[in-house]
Formats: sequence, C-alpha cells, structure tokens
Amino acid sequence: MDDLLEVKLYETALMSQCAIRTASEFTSMSEQEELSEVPSRERHRSYVLGAVVFSVVFAEAAINEFYLDLQEQTSRRYALDNSVRTRIAQVWETAKIDKLPVLEKYQTALLLCGRHRFDESAQPFQEVNLLVKLRNVIVHFKPEMSSATDYGKKNLRLVGMFEQRFASNQLAVSGNAYFPDHCLGAGCARWAVNSSYEFVKEFHREVGGIGQLLETSGLPLPLRPRTRF
Repeated sequence: MDDLLEVKLYETALMSQCAIRTASEFTSMSEQEELSEVPSRERHRSYVLGAVVFSVVFAEAAINEFYLDLQEQTSRRYALDNSVRTRIAQVWETAKIDKLPVLEKYQTALLLCGRHRFDESAQPFQEVNLLVKLRNVIVHFKPEMSSATDYGKKNLRLVGMFEQRFASNQLAVSGNAYFPDHCLGAGCARWAVNSSYEFVKEFHREVGGIGQLLETSGLPLPLRPRTRF
C-alpha cells in the first residue's frame, strides 16, 4: 500500500474581528435603549460595559494576531521584509512581548518594523490610552463614597478625563456621581469603539497592512462621532 501524505491545515481564528463586532453591536443596543420609551437601565448598563471592555479586547487581540502573523513566513497580510518577520518572531520568543501592556506591544512592534512609535500625547494614542484606563477602572472597580455635592477623588479625576469626550448617559439620574451613572452611556460606548478602531487602523496602515483592516463586510461600525447632546 502506498504511503499516504499527511497534510495538516492550520487556521488562525481572528478574535479581533469578533471583538469589534461585539463592541459595535453593544453600542447600537445602548443607543436604542437610550431612545426607548420604556428603557431598562440595567440592560443599558450591560451594553455599555460590554462595548468598553470588548473595544479593548479588540485592540489587544489585533496586536497579538499581528505578532502571530509575522511568525508565519508564508503569510502576506503585511508588506514587510522577511528579515523584519524573522526579527519579530525571534523577539516574540525571547523578550516575552506577550507579557507587555497592550499599548506597549504596539509601540514595540512599530520599532521592530523600523517605524516611529506613536506620539503618546496625540491622537490616536491618547484616546485609546484613556480607553484602557477606563476599562481598568471597570475591571478593577473600587467603590468610593460620593454624593451629589462631593464626587470623591476618583470621580473628579474621571470627570476631567471623559466629560468633554462624549455625551453623558441620557438615562442617568440627576445628582448621581459622574461614574458610573453619567459616564457609562451610549456616548461612551461609541467613543470606545471609535477610539480602539481608529488606533488599530492607523497601526495597520503604518506597518503596511494589506487590504482592509477587517475582512468581514457589512460590519456595523459606528465610525463617525455623534454630535454631543
């Protein structure tokens, strides 16, 4: 009997696409809830939290997928020389890049590709950096005593960071502290998706990404900022 040639096919699941689709859907649902005649504050809060968290999941998944892609010498999703691919693959294995904070992974990748790092005081880095901080406040939440007249140190800091960046939650109860009630609204959700997507898109352009950032058509991304209420 002739020997059979065994062929193994490997597939890389693009979690980044799933994450940004999820964040976008949560954003749309939070907007619909704010416009509803009979809104549910609990459901609305869940949608906004999902949009913020999955927007950061998108950014981290996208950069991890970039490093994995560069280790596969047959992949041509990025117009980079083989020498750059080899260097990145070696550094990934030896420097424990996977342990770096998400935005430092991007900065390191740009340097390894011979590009300039993002200006951390300008767009789009500044917005996504704030997004990561907001995600951390949510994921590592620490309660703080506050009132209508005394927001507390954390709330005052968050007001300074976000109040002018997106519209306040339309379902917030007047007099409640800025975070979470006024901060976590549809405006925040849309800002989160936009900030993450625009940052990853700029990185994709800088490193010579081939084709569209997202391969799936029909993705309901809210790419244009809404007018403040």
